[in-house]
Amino acid sequence: MGKNIHTFALNKRSQRAVDTRRHWRVNVESRRRQLAGFEGQTQRREWRRRQADSNEVEEGKRERMTWRKVVPLYIAVVSMYYDALASQLRPRTRATLADSVALAGRYRHESELESVAFGGSPNDLRKDS
Repeated sequence: MGKNIHTFALNKRSQRAVDTRRHWRVNVESRRRQLAGFEGQTQRREWRRRQADSNEVEEGKRERMTWRKVVPLYIAVVSMYYDALASQLRPRTRATLADSVALAGRYRHESELESVAFGGSPNDLRKDS
């Protein structure tokens, strides 16, 4: 540092001693340039802060979105489960597997067998009666 302490001032931003004599000689334009630099810095800082805020907002939105997505999915899965249960309980196909196996000897054509297997009753196929 210089001998004369009064030629130094504490730079408020960086908390370090700045030689004011040198600054006194520095022309206005460079000072303006320096300020512009600082302005850029503050803008960057602002931008960073804004980004952080928007990220938080996004996270909240994302949480909500996941819930909005998950609930219908959950409902769909549960309803599918109950549909499966109901189909187990109510005899949708009148012909059971045993019936179709018993019929296999009687009806040799695959199409007839398929129609029995997919819910047609054996009575529908019986030709002799």
